[in-house]
Parts: sequence; C-alpha cells; structure tokens
Amino acid sequence: MALDTQAIPAPVDPWPLYGWMRIIMGCAIVVLTWMFALTTGIALVKAEMPTWGYERINTLALVISYSQLLNVALFIASLVVSARMTYRTMSNVHKLKGADGQSAAAWSVAWYAVPGANLIMPPRAVHQIWTGTFGDGEDAKRRANAIWQWWVCGLISIALHQISLRLIIQSGPIAPSLGDALNPLSYAFAIAGTVLFLGIFRRVARGQNLLIARAATPS
Repeated sequence: MALDTQAIPAPVDPWPLYGWMRIIMGCAIVVLTWMFALTTGIALVKAEMPTWGYERINTLALVISYSQLLNVALFIASLVVSARMTYRTMSNVHKLKGADGQSAAAWSVAWYAVPGANLIMPPRAVHQIWTGTFGDGEDAKRRANAIWQWWVCGLISIALHQISLRLIIQSGPIAPSLGDALNPLSYAFAIAGTVLFLGIFRRVARGQNLLIARAATPS
C-alpha cells in the first residue's frame, strides 16, 4: 500500500501583510504621540488644576478617556497584526530553511501569553526569524541588535506606566506626583519600541519577499 504523502505548503509572501501592519501601527504611533503630548501637558499644568472649574476638568477627563479608548483599540489591533506577521514569517523560515533549532510558528506567538517565559522568549523567537531570514553573518548580527532594543523599550514602557499609575492613584488625580513625569516617559518608550518593531519586520518582510521570489525562479 502506497504511503500518503503531502507536499510542504509553499511560503507566503509577508510583504502585503506588512503593508497592513504599517498602517495600523503607524496610526498607533500617532495616538501614542498624542498621548505623550497630552500627559506632558497635564504634568505641566497639574499644579494649577485645583483652581479649574468643573467644566474644564470634566472636558479634560473626557479627552483623556476617549484618547485612552482609541489607544487601547489600536494596541489590540497592533497585537493581532503583529501575531499574524510573527506566525507567518516564522512559518516561512521553516518552509524555506527548515525547522532545525527554531521555535514552532505557533509558539513564536504563544510565548507572549506564558508567564515568566514572556519576558525572554518573544525576542528570542523574533531573533530566530531574523537569523532564519538573513543568516548569522556579522552584518546580520549587528542589525539584529534592534530586536533587543525594541524589547527593552517595551519592558521599560510597561514598567513606567504601571509605576506612574500606582503613584497617581496614591496621590489622587489632581495632586502633582512623580507619576505625572513617568507617564509621558512610558509613552516615549512605547513610541520608540513601536518604531523599532516596524523597522525589524520591514526588513524581515522584504528579505523573505526576495527569498520567496528567488525560490520561485527556475534555476
């Protein structure tokens, strides 16, 4: 009886998906920049807020609330498109170069949800995607430093945001506190991390686009 064989699926060009990723995360950068400006402005005028009238404070609260809702919505959309891009590019690495020493495509996304491992495994998975796409030459290693810079920016942003929220809650929404200064910094690091992440996957998507085109060209 003949064995049932199944052809390995062809790699999928990630460049079109990167186009959507650039749009969504570009919008996220715009909103993060607005949040940075807004929280910086609040920190500068916080000492004067006790003299403001109810309508002025209420208007500011509404602006903050709607801005945060938009920020959260774009954050979720960015997570979805980033997960798709990570899965697709890792899957392509397996199809183009083999899975030797590489994380499974599903795990390259799932690591983000595993407590403890989500502090170290996501950048390692992205680094595997990078190495599988560009190799381990000196130039590729040097450019891969952006992966660790992205991850450090993300961790610092999260830590600063959590600390600032705790300090603001302790002091109250009107009284000035150190949290007012840390909050804009958290958005600054979030912007830097998002820009770095886009740059990393722009290179990966373009690199895999070329690899797929070469593999499809008859020798």
